[in-house]
Amino acid sequence: MFFPLLTPLLPAALSLLLVGQVRLAYAAGSASQDDSGQFIQGDLGQAPNQDSENVPGLAMQMPTYSGNGCPQGSATAVMSADGRTLSVLFDSYVVEAGQHVATTRDSKGCQINIPFLVPPGYSVQVVKMDYRGFTSLPAGSRSTFGAGFRFLEINGRETNSPRVLRATVMQGPKSENFILTSEIRGRSSSPCGQNFVLAAESTLNVQSNRAGEQTLSTVDSLDAIQTPVVYSLRWQHCKGTGSIEAPPPGGPRPGRPGPPPGRPVRPLPPRFR
Repeated sequence: MFFPLLTPLLPAALSLLLVGQVRLAYAAGSASQDDSGQFIQGDLGQAPNQDSENVPGLAMQMPTYSGNGCPQGSATAVMSADGRTLSVLFDSYVVEAGQHVATTRDSKGCQINIPFLVPPGYSVQVVKMDYRGFTSLPAGSRSTFGAGFRFLEINGRETNSPRVLRATVMQGPKSENFILTSEIRGRSSSPCGQNFVLAAESTLNVQSNRAGEQTLSTVDSLDAIQTPVVYSLRWQHCKGTGSIEAPPPGGPRPGRPGPPPGRPVRPLPPRFR
């Protein structure tokens, strides 16, 4: 099954977020307000999902991967036996800039679409995101990282659900492992007892300094034990159809009407690189 790539839309939204604006850019006709914020640098500790329930019959199907940050065969998504954690391993999520690679900037992105089969009477919340990696930044250089997720499909139909987006900027000089964390407040749940596709998207950028010194950043494990990316899940009993709305049968909802005559159309912001 083909899913549209969301990652190209992420840098534009993050570029606005990172300069302190909370209003994000939308694609034309979007009906949802994204949840934006900053990553916290450091580990927040135990995820708020210790009361997550065991879900008999829960299954994660084969994910699909898109983007130059996760070329075919270089990333793997795994759900824990208790369903509380969704872990992602990357082998090629590295960006590098400087005179030695003949470029002052580098950028990569990845989107992983993960289908879940959910038995009746259960829904899920993503309650925490953890990203781990390494960055080597000389003075005057920087690395920008953004990540998020959304419920892309419900029972095979595309949704209008908002994205959850988090971002951070790391400035040189520094050479260190990093941990980026965000607990998701005001969490929306997947619809009760319905299958869904979770789209996890991210983008990683570096910019070298004026001297063109080597600048590098990567999403990978701090050691041989920890996982680079962990999404913490909270499963619970539910009733009804949940809070995510899919378009009605027969096609997507019509877009919002355009601006009145004489009102200029706001141009889309440039993509961040």
